[in-house]
Amino acid sequence: TTTMQILRKMGLVDEAGDWSGGAATLVQTGDQVDRGKDSLKILNLLMRLQDQAPQSGGRVLLLYGNHEVMHLQGSYDYLHKTELKEAGGKQGWQKLWEPEGDIGKRVRERFQAIALVGSTLFSHAGLLPQLAEGFGASIAGAPAPADVVEAVNLWVRSQLAGPTTQLASLGDLSEETRAEFLDGHWEDQTRSSRASFLEFLGRNTGLVVGGPGPFWVDTFGVNTDEAKVCELLSRTLAAFKAARMVVGHMPQANGRVRNRCRGRLLLADTAISEAMNGPGFNHASALEIDIESGTAVAQYLPPHRNTGLVSCGGHRAESCRECGDGPSFCHGMCTWRDDSCGLDQLSLPAEGLLVPLPEVPGAGRPADGASTWSAAAAVVVVVAVAAPTTKMARAALTSCGSWASSV
Repeated sequence: TTTMQILRKMGLVDEAGDWSGGAATLVQTGDQVDRGKDSLKILNLLMRLQDQAPQSGGRVLLLYGNHEVMHLQGSYDYLHKTELKEAGGKQGWQKLWEPEGDIGKRVRERFQAIALVGSTLFSHAGLLPQLAEGFGASIAGAPAPADVVEAVNLWVRSQLAGPTTQLASLGDLSEETRAEFLDGHWEDQTRSSRASFLEFLGRNTGLVVGGPGPFWVDTFGVNTDEAKVCELLSRTLAAFKAARMVVGHMPQANGRVRNRCRGRLLLADTAISEAMNGPGFNHASALEIDIESGTAVAQYLPPHRNTGLVSCGGHRAESCRECGDGPSFCHGMCTWRDDSCGLDQLSLPAEGLLVPLPEVPGAGRPADGASTWSAAAAVVVVVAVAAPTTKMARAALTSCGSWASSV
């Protein structure tokens, strides 16, 4: 599979498919399901690697994507018919995802909403500052970044613990509440006490599980107001004393990682799955972040076909104009411009993208290196560095089309 190809190229698994990444940290940013007929195989692989990695000092951090959340809620609209049939139909598939089901039990125990590795914050779709600041304010005193991460993850885990029938309506949210939340009008009434924010969320779970939450929000990719996006990003990063946020969720039309806010935001979903646009039109990729230097490198793995076509909402078109002016299935990616439209948009450089990590006062760096990557439509790798003087070498891969990284 493409996932195994990337893992091997990154040196994270051996030929037998077992962990070989040493002290690297692999971060998977969600949406492993609904990407073809091998969802369960990929989930089982990642959870097996999660068990193996600590034996050599590594970590595998698995994040919820909106599609994993959808399956916990009983929504299988994008499930491949082969997997549905092999599970014995809809009832059989739902049984797998219930709290005591083979997949549902392990996903609830192992997956999380966000992750902080060094000075980089990871989220499937992104975390709005209204939530980041609210969770921080719900903790007594001056919470450390790790405390805020834990607060978010514990709340999400508690909400997703129930059966499908209980979770089905968690994402519901009135348009009035959503607007007030995004405008900030809710803050005064919810910050009068530490518990009030969590009580507010308890009455409006859709703020986290639904559209404005870290599984669905598209603000960081679709909003074309760069100043506004960077303002929101700065507030979110400040809540975690982080320097950068990496997200997936929003496929990039040209199969390349998108860099916003001078490197502080990386949109890393390059549609690595063949299920997105068909065999030969996927863009397998990896993003490597060097903890010591704070450098992010995007590289692209073969095979890749320069078709001269635009990837547009699950189909291929000759130009972005054919995608229409409104948001497409893939969040209006054809309207993001940014040099991503045109007949040569899939002609990718071999070396990848170098983005220095901005310095943030008070943002701590771990003593040891770590590595992180996220798969599904996006893959992110942060590879451990043997010593501070170690240089990062960018592999000069053959004809591009996916991502890989090396140190």
